[in-house]
Amino acid sequence: MVQETTDRSAWLSRLLVLAAAVALGWQLMLPPVVGVADNGDFGKLIGRFGLGSGQTFEYADTTFFFSDRYRYHSGFNSSELLPIAPAVALARGGSLDLRTIGAIHVALFLLAVLLFVPLAGWMLAALALLLFCDFLYVGYFNSFYMDVAALLFTILAAVFYLRAMRECRPADSIALLISAILATTSKPHYVFLGTWFAVLFWVARGILCAGRKAVAAAAAAVLILTAWASFRFLAPEDYAAKGCFTVIFTQILPHSADPDSALRDLGLDSSYRKWSGLQAYSPGSPVDAAAFYQPFLEKTSYRKIARFYLTHPGDAWRAFRAALDEAGRFRSPLGNFDSQSGRLARRAVRILLVGEPYQAAAVPSSRRAPVFRVRRPLAGHPDPAPPRAPHAACRRLTRSRHSDPDGRDHPGRFSAGRRLRPTPPPARLLRAIRHAAARRDLPGLKCSQRPIVRGTV
Repeated sequence: MVQETTDRSAWLSRLLVLAAAVALGWQLMLPPVVGVADNGDFGKLIGRFGLGSGQTFEYADTTFFFSDRYRYHSGFNSSELLPIAPAVALARGGSLDLRTIGAIHVALFLLAVLLFVPLAGWMLAALALLLFCDFLYVGYFNSFYMDVAALLFTILAAVFYLRAMRECRPADSIALLISAILATTSKPHYVFLGTWFAVLFWVARGILCAGRKAVAAAAAAVLILTAWASFRFLAPEDYAAKGCFTVIFTQILPHSADPDSALRDLGLDSSYRKWSGLQAYSPGSPVDAAAFYQPFLEKTSYRKIARFYLTHPGDAWRAFRAALDEAGRFRSPLGNFDSQSGRLARRAVRILLVGEPYQAAAVPSSRRAPVFRVRRPLAGHPDPAPPRAPHAACRRLTRSRHSDPDGRDHPGRFSAGRRLRPTPPPARLLRAIRHAAARRDLPGLKCSQRPIVRGTV
């Protein structure tokens, strides 16, 4: 009986791995090939190889060409170069198919799946695959973003940690350390992962290091040193200025009750207030000029920003809420289809569309887009006609109860600390119907057919 149960679990594990491979192959390898368009970051890594497509933002082109016009060295280094290098080596005919790097990313992901399924059991593994095989995650496998390395090596680190907990083998601890180093060096944004992994090695030293404090301390020191070196040497000099600029002028100043005082606490004078609301990559941003960012970094730094947040908890909370609102949108404005596919610019992969009423109540009008994606258009099928703008009466019916007086929803699909409702409460519903009927905003209804609401709402 035990042998039969073991054989059944092994069979189900293999079936789940095969299902993950089929799901990823269907989404990423079959035509029409989809990915995530370049937002300008691809060249930071593939520019050193003279590789590019000439398309940004609107289309995720499948074919990348080798040309001197794409060649430049950005000063960025990343663990994402490890999968990029063999993809470039496999290129033929002066071009590279995007699916080559996608296949390498898929292979790393399937390695994590193969190691994870026997540990978790088929039910938990099936749930995990249902979540992580969604295009929201795997769509980035067909891209050259450094964030893909952070995702894949963090997943591998989690799997090796589970294996170390189960079997207590030194090989799994070493694999965890290597995966943690690669995740930390994926991009300067993720250097703080090194600190968390260092804490993990120290706290779980009984499992990962057989209780030896010296080994755990050495592993933690390596991870912290890796985080520092990644931030200090794996990005160009002006990158720190861009990060500080974005934090100060998009997260702190727009939400500060006293912007001039906030600037003084950050080491800047009031002349910098004119940049409030700009990101480092916004049109008109001055941060690319050495004449700006060098004195800017002399006056302020991440250390001063951290001190500001510690001494101004109110500003820290407002910035945190704004960041949550932004993260809750889930939707990238980048296109997912090739420019030769016949799709519209910035066309996104769509599988399950959420109705306009829920979107109108949850997402600001400038970013109303499908939230869930479960199925993509079939090859050869034209895009459906874009949905018509909802009627004025529908917009009123679906307006969030947290809308501003002028009718605009609060930013973000999920507002921190608030409960958003997919439909308005009865009182608002009746009031909207009465108002629409009074203004004759319900087309096709005769006066005798319009709803009559008695009493005061």
